[in-house]
Amino acid sequence: MKICINIYGSQRDVNNTLDLVNNYIIDNNNEFYILYTGWDNEPKIYESMFQEIYVKRIKFDNEIINNYHNKYSEYKVIESYIPPKTLKYVLEGLYIKQKSIETIQSFILEKNINFDLIITVRSDTKITDKLENFYSTITENGLDKIYISNGYDYDVLNKGAASDFIGISNYDNTIKLLDQINNFDQCIVEGTNLFHPETSYYRYIKWINNNIIRLNFLSFRSYEGVSRQIPF
Repeated sequence: MKICINIYGSQRDVNNTLDLVNNYIIDNNNEFYILYTGWDNEPKIYESMFQEIYVKRIKFDNEIINNYHNKYSEYKVIESYIPPKTLKYVLEGLYIKQKSIETIQSFILEKNINFDLIITVRSDTKITDKLENFYSTITENGLDKIYISNGYDYDVLNKGAASDFIGISNYDNTIKLLDQINNFDQCIVEGTNLFHPETSYYRYIKWINNNIIRLNFLSFRSYEGVSRQIPF
């Protein structure tokens, strides 16, 4: 398979990112292409860390973020979010996530390559198992499904939840998956005006494509331990 590793976000814990890509995602049986979408005011660290990486750096546009903030001003981030986050902060993260669509599309046009599978991860993602253990499962079940990690303890609102650190699917699903900011209404916890990251991510995935398969690994922020996770 031709597999895109779509990384987005601020350059947090860069050594973890290198470890994630080289030791948990890449194997010897598939072709991998590393793409990164980040902010242009950060040092060009990833460009020097990876031998081959396709990078687009985005200028922060406060006017665009404010427009989104005004559009979605009726919504609030759940107060139990730890550490506390503002709506504007959440939208900034979803904005850089959405801009990775352009990175993928530019790469496809420039290199004339179509991806069989796209693995989207935040720059600070850590996972507990090598994805090579799941590639056969993914191909057998179909690339048109959306694959997420395990970790049911994220379901603090008892409405279904998924770690928003990783999402795996084909091109068509991924482009929708990355466009949360323009479909924010579909991310709000049902029956409320609240955004909760894991609950909202799961609700949004179901809206895109209800064919969701959980793979037997955990995903979480790289500087957090796994103690908050329920074991398999």
